[in-house]
Amino acid sequence: MHEDFFARLDVVMLEARSGDSYLAGRIREQEEGLVLVHYWLYRNASNLTKCAQELQEEMAVEVLCHERLLRASSHISNKLRSNIETLHNIKAMKERRKQAIEVHIMPKGRGNA
Repeated sequence: MHEDFFARLDVVMLEARSGDSYLAGRIREQEEGLVLVHYWLYRNASNLTKCAQELQEEMAVEVLCHERLLRASSHISNKLRSNIETLHNIKAMKERRKQAIEVHIMPKGRGNA
């Protein structure tokens, strides 16, 4: 939208960085070198944000695709499946024991009400 303005301001800031302008002298006098840093951060905020997001995505993909992580994930999934199966077996075993106890406790002459 204001690209022409920013293009001219870029020239001024480049001259200030190189020390060839009045602005550079003023910045040096006041020891406010951060003015240039703040300007470039502001000017390139969208590019910096995009690059940071790309780096995060690359790191996430690298971590998710890491061979050791895949093996660990597979191991954990297998272990969870095994534990769930064991819990189901224990539940079935308890149910069978409960039924066996009920058969022995219930008198032969009395049926279910």
